Amino acid sequence: MSKKAAAAEKQFYVASVAPEELSDYMFVISMVLGATAMFVKYRILAWGCLVSCVIGWVNMKQGEPIMKQLFSSFSLALIGLVLAYVGPTSHQFK
Repeated sequence: MSKKAAAAEKQFYVASVAPEELSDYMFVISMVLGATAMFVKYRILAWGCLVSCVIGWVNMKQGEPIMKQLFSSFSLALIGLVLAYVGPTSHQFK
């Protein structure tokens, strides 16, 4: 293997994420998607928030309950879904 091929192979290496860390990332992604879904009222973002919240909950370690992150991401998912489906829209105020 030449030096160029070894350098190119090392350059495009993607590090894997441990399953314990995946729940933390999913809770953060869930909170970001939920906050975005609340403001722009996109249904797909609200559903993505709920899915990432469930993935984070499933991958959570048994001995480490992160109830604060779980509750906040789940509540943002529910609020985002409610606002996306039954919340006020701009054409109602005209």
